[in-house]
Amino acid sequence: SEDLRAALESASGKDLKDFFASWIYGAGHPVYQLSWDWNRQTSNLRLTLKQLQREPAFPNALPIDILTSRGKRWIVLRPTSKQMTEEMKLDGPPTAVSIDPANTILKEAGVSQTVKRENGKLKG
Repeated sequence: SEDLRAALESASGKDLKDFFASWIYGAGHPVYQLSWDWNRQTSNLRLTLKQLQREPAFPNALPIDILTSRGKRWIVLRPTSKQMTEEMKLDGPPTAVSIDPANTILKEAGVSQTVKRENGKLKG
C-alpha cells in the first residue's frame, strides 16, 4: 500500500497520506448530513455539512449542486473536520441542493432545508 501511495503521489504531485489513512487503513465510510438555509435579505445561502460516522472525518472533496430558477451552480466543499459551514451569495433562492449528484464517492448522504420560524411564522 505504501508503494502504491508513493507512486500515486509521484504521478499526481499530491499528498495522499490523509486519503490513504481514511480509505485504506481506516474503517467505515462517510455519512454526510447537509443542511442549508437561505437568507433572502442578504441573498446568502448557508451550507452546513456534518459527518455523522463514528470514525474520524473523511477528507474527500465533496461536489455539491445548487439549483436555482436561473440555473445550476456547482461547488466543491473540502471538509477538514466533522462539521463545516460555508456561505455564498446567490442571484436567487435555491430550489434544490444535492450532494455528489454524479455519485462518485462511496457514502451515505442526506440533505435538508433548515426552516426558521420567527413569531410563529416561517422565515426564509
